[in-house]
Amino acid sequence: MHAKLRTRRAKRPDAARNARPRKILIRHGTDSRALRYSDLDLRSTAGKEYAARVVELTSHIGGSPNAVQRTLIDHAARLRLLTRLAWDELSRSGAFRGGAPTPANDAYRRAAADERAVLLLLGLERVAKEIPDLADYIKAKAKRLTLKSRRDDAVDAEEVR
Repeated sequence: MHAKLRTRRAKRPDAARNARPRKILIRHGTDSRALRYSDLDLRSTAGKEYAARVVELTSHIGGSPNAVQRTLIDHAARLRLLTRLAWDELSRSGAFRGGAPTPANDAYRRAAADERAVLLLLGLERVAKEIPDLADYIKAKAKRLTLKSRRDDAVDAEEVR
């Protein structure tokens, strides 16, 4: 009976993986694994900024992105967070130490360059605004001028009294 108590039960190999949370909180800027691989906790400040950036970029391309554009939007939003984290570290530690650039400087430059490249790809697909034809534009402009002249006449009449 004692031998039975001393034997240890083997743990399931997937138990550790199942015990980990599915979403990762960003605790400090050096843990970029959260920005590269997993879903962000959208309740955190970084998650809220990520979600806002995704909405902003989605509206930039016209509101209905295809699969490739969704991937680029996700990359651009994550790179924006990484750029902001690198900038915060750069402002704390400084750009140069002993005449040599700090690792934070290099991290910021790389993240900013990668973000710029992704944004250039997204910017090429920008949807143009609707432009009215010339006749409609002239009518609208004349209407605005008429309303403005009426207001100016009313102001002049007030001054005369």
